[in-house]
Amino acid sequence: MGFFLPNLAKSVEKSTKTSKVALFWNESYSLFLFLRCSMVFKANQNHLLIVEDERGRKEVTLEEPVYSMGRDEKSDIRLFSQFVSRRHATLVRREREDGSNYYQIVDGNLKGQTSSNGILINGKKLPSHDLEDEDEIVFGPQVSARYYVLKRDSIPTGPPDEFDITLISPNMMGEMGDPDELNY
Repeated sequence: MGFFLPNLAKSVEKSTKTSKVALFWNESYSLFLFLRCSMVFKANQNHLLIVEDERGRKEVTLEEPVYSMGRDEKSDIRLFSQFVSRRHATLVRREREDGSNYYQIVDGNLKGQTSSNGILINGKKLPSHDLEDEDEIVFGPQVSARYYVLKRDSIPTGPPDEFDITLISPNMMGEMGDPDELNY
């Protein structure tokens, strides 16, 4: 059985973006194994931004595709400091080839207007940056943020019953008949 299960695990891993129904017959253990996998697994990550400014510390869970950041009261993430521009930076959600998301930070707004003082990412002044876990963003004196990617176990995006692994003893198969005659 040690050989059988690793091969099955590889099969499931490779078929996460498709629907498959498989029937396996293991003569030595007299078991049937039904596997149905018909949903897409998304890389489940929470994106968290911890902002510190003149008013203290706040945690922002990032879920939206775009966030404006700055002193302006209309900013999605408001930064309280006289050293911060009204439209200091913009966060944009991007997708990797594997389907997982990350955020890119851009100095200023998406129209090309930059902030007065720029942004420092991990100590370097940059016009934009693809954020990675624990990156530090400095907007001005005593105004900063730290970006975190919190990874969770994969959670199916479909109904919970769409991923079934069922072990069935041949004694329970009474009405199903010969496994070689099943259409699957």
